[in-house]
Amino acid sequence: MSSIEERLQRDIAAVTRAVVVSDSDLRDARDSVEDRIDSRQRRNGRRTAMAVAAAVIIPIVGVVALQTLGGDDKTAEVVVQPETFTSPPPNSIEAVPIEPGTYPMPIDGWSVTDYTITVPKGWSVQYGHDFIKHPDSPTGVGFKGIVIDEIYDDACHEGAVPVKVGPGTEALVAALQEQLGPKVSPPVQTTLGDHPATRIDLRAPDDIPPDCRMGGRDLQIWYSAPADDYLVFGPGYVASVYILDVDGQRQVFLAGHTTAASAEDLAELQSVIDSVRILS
Repeated sequence: MSSIEERLQRDIAAVTRAVVVSDSDLRDARDSVEDRIDSRQRRNGRRTAMAVAAAVIIPIVGVVALQTLGGDDKTAEVVVQPETFTSPPPNSIEAVPIEPGTYPMPIDGWSVTDYTITVPKGWSVQYGHDFIKHPDSPTGVGFKGIVIDEIYDDACHEGAVPVKVGPGTEALVAALQEQLGPKVSPPVQTTLGDHPATRIDLRAPDDIPPDCRMGGRDLQIWYSAPADDYLVFGPGYVASVYILDVDGQRQVFLAGHTTAASAEDLAELQSVIDSVRILS
């Protein structure tokens, strides 16, 4: 192997720490490099080929596969850490875009515990706790922590009254199952923030009466006095309620999405759910 080829391989190995090269891309790159080497050797012999190396770099973020031009398979993990912020996200009555990264969420009316959450690029926040992508859009997704002490006995009709929910996770699970109005999935045992959790999905039925008190065909599931926050939705929306016990106190997280949400946005929503770390 000529010295220029050896230098080229070292240059490529030094700068391709975040690339994915397929077999076909690798063959094309090798052929291109060899053609350029021959041409450069014919023209001026010993000039280096860093520009050639730059031409075959395909940058990505995350876990990558790395192959050298010699054909040896190698794998390398390139972990790009999101920025970690020291302050919670902004508190605004309007949804405002935020930088991607990990945010601290302190104990307050929305949460009985400190926790952190990591959001991707392109998300917004409202009221300092409601993380949303595509706010006010029929394809939106969102996530937030919430403290729930009572729910309405009837989510639709006039005259519904808020009913106090007893302590513990099972009391809220039972209250949601008994509530009139929404379609309620069977409870599923899962985890969130490394804590055991019970998940229940709520939907508005297609035959919901047209005279529901909240906006015609919208259901009002609860009003959280500690957070001054409602859960109201109509057909075409799925509310996934995660109910946890954190040091003897009930904590609720709500993940919501429309049925028109894209697979990509649903995957981002799941990544937000998975990112939660409870600091108790």
